[in-house]
Amino acid sequence: MMPWHFIVVQDREMIKKMADANGKAGNALASAPLAILVCMDMSKALENAPNYAIIDCALAEENMVLAALSLGIGSCYFGTWPQDYKIEGQRKLFNLAEHLIPHMILSFGYPKNNLYKDEYKEIDLKDVEFY
Repeated sequence: MMPWHFIVVQDREMIKKMADANGKAGNALASAPLAILVCMDMSKALENAPNYAIIDCALAEENMVLAALSLGIGSCYFGTWPQDYKIEGQRKLFNLAEHLIPHMILSFGYPKNNLYKDEYKEIDLKDVEFY
């Protein structure tokens, strides 16, 4: 059913507004050169199992993160759903139709320091900065 909708944002001012609408946890988003707002498109969700849209969006988001990583591009996710104030903030910012529910924001950019040069390690968000 592919119940997702992607809004790709490259405008830095709009990305800053997205960060503000997502509250304090969105601060690291403000420096990203690219952000994607992933929305659940409930008009495409399964009628008898609409909550599968939550999982479908999460899988699509993780695939984007893995694809970016394979290209040396860093990413970070910023949860939006199920927090009402974050959902409403993004909904108003993008004037979203009622059937589109903001699920998550993904940021992408080339890390200033090569966070992935060796093997996987835990990354502290304080170390994430894009150029």
